[in-house]
Amino acid sequence: MEFKITYYEFLQCYYVRSSGKTRIPEVDTMFKGILKRDDWKSGSGIIYDSTNEDNSHVSKDDIDVMVDFSIFGSRELQGCKIAFVMENDLAYGMTRMLESLTIGKLLFQQKVFRTVEEALEWISDK
Repeated sequence: MEFKITYYEFLQCYYVRSSGKTRIPEVDTMFKGILKRDDWKSGSGIIYDSTNEDNSHVSKDDIDVMVDFSIFGSRELQGCKIAFVMENDLAYGMTRMLESLTIGKLLFQQKVFRTVEEALEWISDK
């Protein structure tokens, strides 16, 4: 799994473009890596664009692990907005499941979108 991370200062947003086979521990490592960047700013937006990922094998167990990662990392991401961009139906549905399983448990906002444009609109709405 590969990630390209770009920070757009004018949006106060990190754009993550991922590719390859989805591996949940690597997604967690990527988010932790953003928090360690020299240009990290608390409360920034993060757009996670997985439209080039192969996530056909992701299961409910993987979503449960993501729920745990989200709750555990909630304090470090406090005040952030994280937008997940998922084009295919399976990935979109699984990420909606992640959203619903973490309602009221996080110190940041997260939402799933079909397009980067929708995600940018939401991230930009402060």
